[in-house]
Amino acid sequence: MCFAVIGQAQTLTLPSAVTRAELNRPAIRSAQANLERAVLSARAMGSFPATQLGVGHSTRADLGATDMDLFISQPLDLFGRRNADRQLGEAGILAAEANLREIQLRVQSEVIRHYFETVAAQHLVESAQGLAEVSESLLGATRRRFEEGKVPEVQVTRATIERDRSVQTLKLRESQYRSARSIFAGVVGMEADSLELVSDPELVFEREMAIDLRPDILALESELKAAQAEEVIARRATLPELELIGLRSPWRDEPTHFGARLQLTWSFNDFGKQRREVSAAKSQADAVRAQIEDARQLAESEIAAIQIELLAARERVDSYGALLEANRVLVQKTQLGFEQGVGTLIDVLESTRSLREIEQELVEARLAANLAVAALYESTGTLIEVTK
Repeated sequence: MCFAVIGQAQTLTLPSAVTRAELNRPAIRSAQANLERAVLSARAMGSFPATQLGVGHSTRADLGATDMDLFISQPLDLFGRRNADRQLGEAGILAAEANLREIQLRVQSEVIRHYFETVAAQHLVESAQGLAEVSESLLGATRRRFEEGKVPEVQVTRATIERDRSVQTLKLRESQYRSARSIFAGVVGMEADSLELVSDPELVFEREMAIDLRPDILALESELKAAQAEEVIARRATLPELELIGLRSPWRDEPTHFGARLQLTWSFNDFGKQRREVSAAKSQADAVRAQIEDARQLAESEIAAIQIELLAARERVDSYGALLEANRVLVQKTQLGFEQGVGTLIDVLESTRSLREIEQELVEARLAANLAVAALYESTGTLIEVTK
C-alpha cells in the first residue's frame, strides 16, 4: 500500500481523490485520446502497401500503355520497409504515452498538494477553535478575579483583546479552509459542499527510486526510437521495390487474355542522399542519448535533494509533536494556576501563544513532509496505485 491513514476515515481518501480527478479532468481524457490516435497511426504506418486497380483507354491504339487498359497491382514488401515504418509509429506511441504520463503526474501532484493543503487548513481551524475556547475561558476567569478585587481592570482589557484576536484568527482560518476546499474541489472535479477528507492522512513512498518512467525521459526515449527508425528507413530507401501486377489484354484485342507480371525496381544512384540521411539520423540518435544521460543526472540530484528535505521535515514533525504535548500541559497548568490565584495572566497568555505557534508549525511540518513525498512521486515518474 502507498498510504498509511491515521484516524477515522471519512468520505474521500487521497487515492479516491486521485481516481476522481482522473475520471473528471478533461486534460487526461485529451491525452488518452491522443494516445489512441498514436496507436491507430502506428498501425496505419505498419500496414501492407495498398492494392491498386487501374482502368484506362486510349483514343488511338498506337498511343498509350495499351497493356495497362486494365490491371491490378500489389507491391510486395520483401525488404522490411513496412517494419521500419512501424518502428517509427511505435516511437509516436511512446511519445503519446509520455505525454499522458506527464499529464497524469501533473494532475496527481495537484490533487496531492491541494488535498494536504485543505487538510492543513482544517487543522488550523481546529487549532484556532481550541485557542478561542481557551481565550474565552481565560476572559471569564479574569472577570471573576477582577470582580473579587484580585486583579486590576487592565487585565480584563488585555484578556478581552486576546479573546477578540482569537476570534479574528478563527474567522481567518475558516475562510482559508473554505478557499482551500473550493480549489481542491475544482482539481478533482467535484462540488465543494460534498467534500469530506480524511482527518489526518500521511503519504509514504515505498518504491525503488527508479527514474525510467519520468515523462521527460520517456519523451527522449521516443525521440531516440524515432531517430533509430529513421536511420533504418534511410538505409532501406534504395533497396529494390517488388510489385506483382495482374494484366488484361487491351480492350481492342480479341480474344481477351490475362497475365501476371513481376516488376523489380530500384534506385542505383541517389547522388549521396541516402548516405547523408543515415548520417543525420545517427547524429540525431547520439544527440538524444546525450540528452537522456543529462536528464538522468539531473533527476538523480533532484531526488537526492527531495530526500534531504523529507528527512528534515520528518524530524520537525517529531520535534514539534513532543513540544506540542508538553505545551498543552503547560497551558492547562498555567490556566488552572491563574484561576486559583497562584499564576499571572502573562503566564497564561505566553503559554497560549506558544501553543498556537507550535500547532501551526506542526501543521506546516506535516504539510512539508507530505509534499516532499509527493515530489518524490513526481520526480520518479511514479503514479499512485488506486482501485478503479
